[in-house]
Amino acid sequence: MQLFTLRHSLALLPLGFAAAVYAQAPFAFHAEALIVPDELVPGLVGGERFRSLASGPGSLSSDGRVCAMAQLYGLATIDGRDRVLVYGSSPADLKVLVHTGYQEPSGLLPGVLVETRTQYAISEQPLLADDGNAVFSAGFRQLGAVTNTNDSAIYIGTPGNLRILVREGDPVPGGGGTHFATDFAYATPLPIQMNSAQSIVLRTNLGGAGTWSANNEAILHGSESNLQMVLRRGQTGVHGVALTDLEDGVNLQMNAAGQFVHGVRLGAAAHLDAAVYLYTPGVGYEALLREGDPAPVLATTFGSTSGDWRIDSQSGSFNGRGELLAHIYLTGFVTFDQDDRGLFLLTRQGPRLIAQRRRQAPDTSAGQEFISFGQRLLSDDGRALFQAQLEGPGVTSANAYGLWYGAPGNVRLLARQGQVMPGLGGSAISDFGAMYLLEGGARVLFNAHLQGGTRGGSTLWSWTATRGFELLAISGEYIELRPGMTKQISTVQYSSIVQGDGRARGLAPNGNLLVWSSFLDGSNALLTSRLDSISAYPPRISAERGGMQRLRLDAGLTHAAQSYLVLGSLSGTSPGLALGALTLPLNPDGFLGLTIELANQHPFSASFGTLDAQGRARAAVSIPPGLPGAGVHFDWSYLALNGALQPVFVGAAAGLDLDL
Repeated sequence: MQLFTLRHSLALLPLGFAAAVYAQAPFAFHAEALIVPDELVPGLVGGERFRSLASGPGSLSSDGRVCAMAQLYGLATIDGRDRVLVYGSSPADLKVLVHTGYQEPSGLLPGVLVETRTQYAISEQPLLADDGNAVFSAGFRQLGAVTNTNDSAIYIGTPGNLRILVREGDPVPGGGGTHFATDFAYATPLPIQMNSAQSIVLRTNLGGAGTWSANNEAILHGSESNLQMVLRRGQTGVHGVALTDLEDGVNLQMNAAGQFVHGVRLGAAAHLDAAVYLYTPGVGYEALLREGDPAPVLATTFGSTSGDWRIDSQSGSFNGRGELLAHIYLTGFVTFDQDDRGLFLLTRQGPRLIAQRRRQAPDTSAGQEFISFGQRLLSDDGRALFQAQLEGPGVTSANAYGLWYGAPGNVRLLARQGQVMPGLGGSAISDFGAMYLLEGGARVLFNAHLQGGTRGGSTLWSWTATRGFELLAISGEYIELRPGMTKQISTVQYSSIVQGDGRARGLAPNGNLLVWSSFLDGSNALLTSRLDSISAYPPRISAERGGMQRLRLDAGLTHAAQSYLVLGSLSGTSPGLALGALTLPLNPDGFLGLTIELANQHPFSASFGTLDAQGRARAAVSIPPGLPGAGVHFDWSYLALNGALQPVFVGAAAGLDLDL
């Protein structure tokens, strides 16, 4: 009777088509286990099981596919056959991409096996583009035609379709007879960046006739089918002098537009011999900064009075506008080892000051100054997120560190050691961990350890200007890894290493996350999660085999104990369905009506019910095997309903793809 009334109520609402503007729920940490130690490895026939997972948890695409390295155990893992790269979006479709001690994965080198010595085997940090192509390195055992001059390669592709992108010893495109002389299996980090459009940039050493220390390094750029040399050590750079080093101070980084940046060393006078180069496709190289350039600090230049000039950047400090956040030394009207360095935003219009050593730190008591700078990231809109240490009156070991965030001239304190965090009975930050940027910089994630109060330990927080701080995960919280397998969280980490489009490898732009979590019993697992008011896992199900997709709903505390109804559409999410002042991000069709009629009936489980005290609920959709629907895409959302069964909140949308 209630559902009949609800359907009648929906029918009476004005069903206009409007832009999909809908309320967003507070975040909650929801996760699904992709890899759990001691489980059998899919596709392997020797009884191999997962042992442990690298704490840098691999890479994630926007549609939920994962590529990650795992260690194995079992009788078949002797002689170093104990490491794999796995690929997939759920335990049901997980595949082994490459396996140490077995045939190299392209199939083009018969009898050549993947190296088994740990430091030469396979990448711990593969890349993964949104089209599903993975990029990783592998070393080869020295058998037959394989020697130490051609025993490594970088691969690109998907399971069953892996290609060699570049191989040690092969000719360099546009290299005038030179060959690749980098041991790609041993290089850490992997000297390649790839963005979601499959634009590639690679730094390599060169070998062959005519190469020596003055010309044995190059930068290549392009695509898999058209990778070309764009810069070589020894050639004349944009300043009219020869280049003596192609990666000095600033590591190679690329953005979503295919631009990339790196430091260079110049064959010039010592006070003018370093620079930062920016490459733009279709334009070429230009200088973002050169040693000796004027700095945006009174009567100073970029340089050093003691030794080589120092400039450094970190992964995640190059944004989509071609700007770079860097820690740089100054000379001139500054005091050595006091105020002679700072954080600067390098732009094509010139450098801008973010923060300077021995200067007043924003939002702190008088006399509290920056003394050192730690982790730092740059958002696409030019805001810097950085950790720093303070000195001055009132600064102690309990409040010396903090996070600051903002654009030049508008930097603000975000969080500080000793700060009491909300909702945990007075627990305060005792230490900071890793930090991350999402949504173009609108959202900050950071790890912090809390002590005191009623709830302490390792935590993961989200911050936005509109919502403030929201707790995502805390040690001691329970998570269900498998039916009947529940564990308590110790730590939660995301991979903050940037893969080539300005985003961390474990954080997709649409809110999908790849999580490495350790538990209080000493074990760990690789999890996927989503920061949104709805998450759906797995994102794909085989139409032939069938399966179950689990939905996790989070409407927030405001809607605790209200009714909810899960709805679906086969017609997409935009423009959506207007429901009074709300817009459901589902286009109306016959399937939407069917989800109402079949609420809590097969194939829907718990699709109509009551949100718990946190405003959360779980539902599921079962797909029977043999369904003739490969290629079909479903979209799901849900309503929170008041006592009169009127919609008062709509969730975001989540999808399901039926594959072959």
